[in-house]
Amino acid sequence: MEEKLFEKFGEFDSYAEINEAAEGLLLEGDIDSLRELAKENGLEEEAELYIQKQTEELCDPLTAALGKLKVEREEENSVFYDDVADYLMANCDDIEFAMAVRKNGKRISEAAERIWQEAKRNETTIGGHRCNYCGPMRGYQLIREYYAGRGEQ
Repeated sequence: MEEKLFEKFGEFDSYAEINEAAEGLLLEGDIDSLRELAKENGLEEEAELYIQKQTEELCDPLTAALGKLKVEREEENSVFYDDVADYLMANCDDIEFAMAVRKNGKRISEAAERIWQEAKRNETTIGGHRCNYCGPMRGYQLIREYYAGRGEQ
């Protein structure tokens, strides 16, 4: 896939970096660019609150992670993709995990690929048909290891 994610502003490594950029744009009065920054990071709703000064920051660890997942979900798709995205979204209430999800270069598609590789290693035959399988707990473990920076293959 040709990389289209984070095309204009680049990929931020943390919610703090996003907030720093948003603050600079707001101070410059560049509301259009602020809205573009927010859209590129899946934070459109948060941007309007920020612009209206209803919040002090554009995002927090949770909204930054969920925004990134939202944007990735619109851009990419692969085997196990939706399952991985759902798992990630459901677990971003853990702030450390949310911050790991936001890290530069981490992708749903890569986590899904790791699960697919594990499933291929566990090929079996059922009713005369070949099946690949990765159990949910193993899949969750692979996702967490990938986002936490462990389990490099």
